[in-house]
Amino acid sequence: MIKPEESISSEAISRKKNITIRDIAEQAGVGTTSVSKFFSGKGYLGSANRKKIADVVRKTGFRINQQARQLKSGSSRQVAVIMPSQSGSAFFPRHFFIAEKLTYILNQCFNRGYEILLLGAGQGKGADWESLIHDHSFGGVIFIEKPPAEVLTIVNNLKLPYIMSNFACTAGGPDIDHRRYNAVVTDYNRLIIDLCLHAKKKKFHAVALNGFEFRSSRYHRILADSCRKMNLSDRSEELSTFIQALHEGDNPGNNFSDTLCASVRLMDTLALHTWFFKNKKERNTGLVAMDYYPEYKNFFPSITHFRQNIQEIGRQTSDRLIDMVVSSRNNCGTTLIPAELVEAQT
Repeated sequence: MIKPEESISSEAISRKKNITIRDIAEQAGVGTTSVSKFFSGKGYLGSANRKKIADVVRKTGFRINQQARQLKSGSSRQVAVIMPSQSGSAFFPRHFFIAEKLTYILNQCFNRGYEILLLGAGQGKGADWESLIHDHSFGGVIFIEKPPAEVLTIVNNLKLPYIMSNFACTAGGPDIDHRRYNAVVTDYNRLIIDLCLHAKKKKFHAVALNGFEFRSSRYHRILADSCRKMNLSDRSEELSTFIQALHEGDNPGNNFSDTLCASVRLMDTLALHTWFFKNKKERNTGLVAMDYYPEYKNFFPSITHFRQNIQEIGRQTSDRLIDMVVSSRNNCGTTLIPAELVEAQT
């Protein structure tokens, strides 16, 4: 290793036609073995050295010749990230989650020396997808949202490591077995329990949950069980009817005093906020948003909400997939990430 004062700058390195691993090592002040570990993902590499190497790689724009590496090692350093194909106003609020989650997934894959190819879920069907996967020799696949059934079938048939990165992926029914899927998801079971604990802490007598009916009846069983144990009433069915009337411009004519109302959907949450607090139609009523959206910053009183740990979801999604690629094992199982309850004024 050369002395720091003798090292060439990252700008000088970037002007070279053929940047080598030795150049990266010299600029980062580490050995070539550390740089090799950085790009291979194999062997221990301390976080300090990993950051030094990542900084130099980013400044120089250095890229490993993936085709040459694959010919030499017989393995792929490329990961396919399949984006959802949904569109329209109902799906738009989820763009916030997808963009943030994708950022953390890309960063973690880059830090472990893997290239990313972004694909749309509607980009091909049947044989097209099979050809696409074969042509690019993916090491593994990350599904940002719930994958198309035919794509997941192809990936399973090819025994290609995959992972899903959204709680909706495993909300297929009340008796779903999390051991059958590779996924990193928000722990919504725990979130519902925490909601009831919050209601008890604030001395509410009832809880009303809106927006989970399209996911799984499992969540309603968890709510019913939690309400029974904590001596709370469940007014979820009333709340759904109440919100429908609000959207239709009718006077709901209902009283939700002493009730903690919780909503998943953005527009439903904003409608409840306007009715309960801006119009002051109800007293002794609480409101909790089960997801966080940037729009909530503009509302007063500020909205109590759950915040998903998108950074941890993105990091663990990448790490779990790459670990499967390196070990050549496709171990099924769901990693549950807790959400944080952010108390505000509602």
